Amino acid sequence: MPSVEDRDYEENVFLDARPRDDEAPEPSNASSPRMHVRSESSGSPDGRFPIPVWLHESSKTFHWRWVPLPMRKAARATAAWCRGPDPPQLQRITPFFSSIQEAPTRIIDNFLPRTVHKAALLLFFYFCWLLTFSLVLNHSAAAGYIKGYGKPSPVWCGASYWSVVHQIMRTNADHRRAANNGCPANCARVKVLNPHAVGEQEINYRAFVIGGPQEDIRGNTVSEPVYRGDSFLCQAAIHAGVITNGNGGCGVVELSGARESFSSIERHGITSIGFDAAFPKTYKFVSGLSADCVKDLRWPLLAVTVGFTTLLSLCTASPLVFFWSLFVMLFFHVGLVSDPPSNTDFASLSSLIIGRFLPAAFVAFVIYCYCVKPQLTGLTAQVEKTVLWLGGAWAKSGTCDWKAGSLDT
Repeated sequence: MPSVEDRDYEENVFLDARPRDDEAPEPSNASSPRMHVRSESSGSPDGRFPIPVWLHESSKTFHWRWVPLPMRKAARATAAWCRGPDPPQLQRITPFFSSIQEAPTRIIDNFLPRTVHKAALLLFFYFCWLLTFSLVLNHSAAAGYIKGYGKPSPVWCGASYWSVVHQIMRTNADHRRAANNGCPANCARVKVLNPHAVGEQEINYRAFVIGGPQEDIRGNTVSEPVYRGDSFLCQAAIHAGVITNGNGGCGVVELSGARESFSSIERHGITSIGFDAAFPKTYKFVSGLSADCVKDLRWPLLAVTVGFTTLLSLCTASPLVFFWSLFVMLFFHVGLVSDPPSNTDFASLSSLIIGRFLPAAFVAFVIYCYCVKPQLTGLTAQVEKTVLWLGGAWAKSGTCDWKAGSLDT
């Protein structure tokens, strides 16, 4: 441990190779508390010797003397790395195999050198995507037929028979008070997100199906499935085995009267809720029907849109074309296919999505100006851009229908 005199001596020592004009060289004096070292060497560009580590430590960070020197050096290096380069620099992605990644844009520039030709190609690309998307979507909406009941009416995963019971009774009086409905895929993932009382139970964060078939002590089914009137239609259909969760389907629901009790039973991945009391309305599914139900086409449509956006991302280096094309295609795909609102017909659904487009476009404009444009300008790494930007956009867009439904209590 250095003494007080040594500390004062170290604090007064400095190395200066540049003589000042107002003083002459003076001889070294061992008794002097200050030591001047001068040099005629031109090795240092600023005329100063590099300050030794021990001198820098004793003069600048002496109050951290209890911290080991390697840790102090590591801390200073970490702080310098966090501050970043001085002056600040824009970080760019250096593409791997740049000749291969830049090949699509280079080919387009060679064959279509004029901007008007590139614009025509882009419009043709939009037309092909819109045509393919519309044809598949129209087929999914228009197809399907149940003999004796006609075309199914689409319902969303959280639709409840109790909320539309009066409308069903008016419009299906000639069909034994039955409703013909079609459900999308993956309805088993819908959960109650708000506490909902079922008798003495408080239901939250689970499927909302009350009732089911009765079983004897051996586990054999002794009655047909009957569900309470406010159970989710599509989840009850999966529970009863009328449709599958992976593909969706259609069926006919018949309204029944009051029932005294409802059993709890696990079937097809859904555990129903028991209710030991009477409820004024119930329903069951009509069996033995000849139905032509179309599978949910959200996965084919996802493949269509992902393929078109990937092709666009690889073939354009323009941030404007890339971002706004991706935004529009992904917005309408999510709104119409992967996570649509609870509308029963595509006319009202399309009107709702178009009404929400303008506010979303304003937010996208701000993101583009301050985030996307500075990062993508001059970027030629097409593959990295596709993986990091396009892949992240699809992962966060809800295209896999990760968003859970909720029950309006």
